[in-house]
This record gives sequence, C-alpha cells and structure tokens, in this order.
Amino acid sequence: MDRPPRLLRESLIDFLAAVAEAATNESSGSAVQQLALPRSEDIEKTVEKMWRGDYGYDKPDDTFAEAADVLVARAVLKSRSVLPEIAPRVLVHLTSTEPGVRKSATNAAAKFALALGDDEFKTKVLGALEAMAFEGEARDRASMALSIGQLGGKPNRLLDDPEFLVRSCAALAPALEHDPKATRLLLEAVAHPTEIDDLAEGLPQFEMRPRFTFVRAASERANLFEDLLPSALEIVSVASAYTIEHEIAPLLNRAFPEPYNSTHPLSEPQRVFLDALVSNDRLWDKVYGNPRPAFKKVGLVYDRHECEQVLKTAPRGL
Repeated sequence: MDRPPRLLRESLIDFLAAVAEAATNESSGSAVQQLALPRSEDIEKTVEKMWRGDYGYDKPDDTFAEAADVLVARAVLKSRSVLPEIAPRVLVHLTSTEPGVRKSATNAAAKFALALGDDEFKTKVLGALEAMAFEGEARDRASMALSIGQLGGKPNRLLDDPEFLVRSCAALAPALEHDPKATRLLLEAVAHPTEIDDLAEGLPQFEMRPRFTFVRAASERANLFEDLLPSALEIVSVASAYTIEHEIAPLLNRAFPEPYNSTHPLSEPQRVFLDALVSNDRLWDKVYGNPRPAFKKVGLVYDRHECEQVLKTAPRGL
C-alpha cells in the first residue's frame, strides 16, 4: 500500500518517543541511580572515551563492561531529566493537520506518559486520546486505540469500528485481555496476516511486522489451542525460518504447553499444526540457528526430518 512521504517532524517525534522509552530502562527503582554513581579513575576514563566515541571493544573486559553499564545508566538519567520539558511540546502535535505527525505524536504521548510516572499527566494524555479516538481516518483511530491500550485504557467502543484495522488494534489493549469480543478480533487479525501487516505498516507503535504483535496477543488469550489453530495455520503459511522466533514460537508454546514426550500421544490439533510446519519449505534452514531454542523449549528438534518422524511415530490423541 502506498504511503505519503514521511515528514521531518514525524521522524523527530519518533526519536523523542524512543528517548522516552529508553528513559524507563531499569530493572528496579534504584538500579540506574546506583549504576550511575562515580567509579574508579580507570572506569571514569573509559566512560569518558565512550562518550567521545573513541574507544575500541574488540576484546571487552570487566572494565569495559562496567564502564558500559555506567554509561547507559547516566544516559538514562540524562534522558529522564529532559522529559518534563519536552512532554508538553509533544502533546501539541496531537492536533496536527498532518496525519503522519498525529500518529507519531499519539505514540510519543503515550511513551512520555509512561516514562514520566506522573499520574496527572498520564490521565491528561489518556483523556485527550480517548476524546480524539473517533476522529480522523482509520490509521489515526488505530494509532489512538494502540496508545490508549498502552496507557491501560479500554477502547471498547473501537471494537465496533467499521474498519478492520481499528477493531484489531483496539483488541490489543491489555485491559481487554478477558473480553471475548477482543479475543475474537485478535484471532481474526491473525487469520489475515498479510492484510494486517499492510494496513498497519508504518504505525509507530509497531517496531517490527505488526502481525508479530497480534500473534503474541492471540496466543496468550485464546481459550484453547483448537480456537487458535485456524489462525495459526495462516501464520505458518506466510512465515519463514527468519520469523520463527517472532511468530511461530508463541504458537509452539501454546500448541505444546508441556514439552513433547515420545511416550505421550499427539492431539489432533498438535498433529495438524506440526504437519503444517513440516510442509512449509521456507521454515527450515540447516545453517540458521535462531529457531532452535523455540523448538527445544517444547521438546522438539529444529529439523524437518525429525519433526516428520514425530508425526509418523507418535501415537494419536484426541
């Protein structure tokens, strides 16, 4: 699908959204503060070189690793320090006359609201997005739905939007995790992988192919693997060895909640799914190793012949 050329403002706002997201980079409340404290002279010299970009890292050692942690921690803190000043300047672009700018601002506003940890600002952003969620073209509404979901909102009314993209994006909201309609919409989106990829292409909330996000959500929410299977088969038909970890892995985890054991039978849905995997030539690569952990986790070997043997030898289950 043809898209209008990106404006410089879109790229700048997307960059600010990335800064806001990076500012939340920590494992606990005090981790970053602790890491950013002054260190030994040797560490500080290495950090200084890193800031200037004139260091080598062909053979990282403990000094390099510690300096890298310090550098990241200080960068996170510096990013946080400027967020309150930048946030209001991002919000003004929510009403831009340029659709691309509005979508970037929608994404960035949510990222800033999460990064700042300010309940009042978060409520303000969520209210603004909810008020605007029924305006504009489909991609505008879809972007609003995604950001509302990221902020913990429930875009229920958008589940009835006339546009497939908007309904699908609204269904992703974590707060709708137990909503049967939202789950049905996710399964529908996964059943049309190339369409949802095309429609959602360029929405800033998706860092990779949009369908990857829908597959993960649908895999988590489907009541039974049997419910997920028709959509899973559509994903298998478009997947390749290079996308297994992003879209086949969640399906494998749901198909085999317990690792496969040759003493246990394969259920009919498991058999159908595994047969579809074996039948897709593009899924198998003897050199590329990234898919191996996904198969190993569920008790299978990332080898086409081995999986064919499982289909031939495993007893049939219900």
